[in-house]
Amino acid sequence: MSVKKNDSGTWTALIYNQSGKRIERRFKKKTDADAFETLNKNQKREQKLVHSNLKKASVSIEIACTDYLVAKTELRKKSKVKYENIILQFKEFCIGKKINLVSDFNPDHATEFYNAIQTNEPKPKTVNGYLSLVRSLFKSELIKGHIGKNP
Repeated sequence: MSVKKNDSGTWTALIYNQSGKRIERRFKKKTDADAFETLNKNQKREQKLVHSNLKKASVSIEIACTDYLVAKTELRKKSKVKYENIILQFKEFCIGKKINLVSDFNPDHATEFYNAIQTNEPKPKTVNGYLSLVRSLFKSELIKGHIGKNP
């Protein structure tokens, strides 16, 4: 990995990604080339920590929700549609709050999600169904080791 100045006045960052592939990028500023190199180093470091079980893997909300629904194969069709709708609303909430990773979701977000559900004044049974499903989603992520604590 290196950052070098070219004859034309631009900067070249030469790095090797996690799979060993050589990547060469050109930048107008040295700071941009250094930032690119640092980003790659940090990604490699994160990957090593995950592989050595010193850090939890980062999983996106989208992938976690999809995996959760795929695991629910034994549900009846009506229940499956209900689960899909709840998960869709949960994903839309997360997108609106710019929550990309499962590990980014915290108890404050859970309270905001609860308040968002309450805006349409649903029946208590509906609210409990939403919260139960989201709680179950995070419990499965906790079991998989993607998060350290259920928010």
